[in-house]
Amino acid sequence: RQTLGDSVDAWGTVAPDERTMAIIPALAGGLIEKLYVNAPQQFVKKNEALAQLWIPQWAAAQQEYLLARESQGRLQLDPSLSGGKRMSLSDGALQRLRLWDIPDAELQRLVRHGEVRRSLPLTAPSDGVVLNKKAVLGMRFEAGDALFELADLRHLWLLVDLFEQDLALVRVGQSVSLTVAAYPGDHFTGKVAFIHPTLNAQTRTVSVRIELVNSDGRLKP
Repeated sequence: RQTLGDSVDAWGTVAPDERTMAIIPALAGGLIEKLYVNAPQQFVKKNEALAQLWIPQWAAAQQEYLLARESQGRLQLDPSLSGGKRMSLSDGALQRLRLWDIPDAELQRLVRHGEVRRSLPLTAPSDGVVLNKKAVLGMRFEAGDALFELADLRHLWLLVDLFEQDLALVRVGQSVSLTVAAYPGDHFTGKVAFIHPTLNAQTRTVSVRIELVNSDGRLKP
């Protein structure tokens, strides 16, 4: 005798969590002078330099800031718009540099030392693995070109196509036990996060998304 439980067996595919994926584009046209990430699948940390970019607009914006700081003129803003505050020309130029997404460390260096750099680093916005690398040393790029694609593989999705007759046994928040051929006898756990609202007419299956924590990196998409 044994207790019969409401369980479902299914095959699934491990995939990156799309919410952790990020495409790193070029905000303006320029050239890649140095490349620190030379191959895909390399792990990088937040704020780590991926490449050194020469972008003429960046150099011009740095020079504009230094010229504005040297001048003693002040821009008196309309009190109805600024709450009576005064903004210096150099503050406005520094704000424009921030809009270029230049790293804070480079802005602090510019403020302290007053030195214009020809090229500046492109940094990773978060920890992750470089899934795709379109950047090549010496390559010319235009504004909007995707140079790198990152994903945090510490959080993964398990994508399962569930047969129609098993759908009533699955609900959001339900615990899932996963086994993979790479680690016989080991069990990984997750939770059902999303059940697709429509049914595939050809296969009579419904897509189910399960969230997995992969802090040790053993599971591979």
